[in-house]
Amino acid sequence: LVCGVRNITTQENMPSKNTFANKFSNFWFKVETGRELPDTQCGFRVYPLKEIAKRHIFSSRYEAELEMLVRLCWADVEIQTAPIKVYYAPEGERVTHFRPFADFSRISVMNTVLCLGALFYYWPKKIFRYVCGK
Repeated sequence: LVCGVRNITTQENMPSKNTFANKFSNFWFKVETGRELPDTQCGFRVYPLKEIAKRHIFSSRYEAELEMLVRLCWADVEIQTAPIKVYYAPEGERVTHFRPFADFSRISVMNTVLCLGALFYYWPKKIFRYVCGK
């Protein structure tokens, strides 16, 4: 799995709400996986199709990317990052398909489900493997 990483501190015209959303998403990704990823919101990804084909993804829209990222991490798929440059159009010219209330609600539900999955599946599995020396 390859994830693009934007340079958020120097990104020209990046909306401040995107910066907050990225920090929010990075925090929950770490809670759910124990791993750090500098830009969980970046849309540039190269997915390992063999690994994706093994899983049924339950969600759609923006939360599907989150679900795939976390579940691939749980499956011990290696994550590599690649620096990318992004152009953000000036304020009046931006086009987005993100629906703030609906999509944020769906992402919040997905984070809740993934946190429960981490609590009752991923973390116990990691602890068991550690204790057993695997």
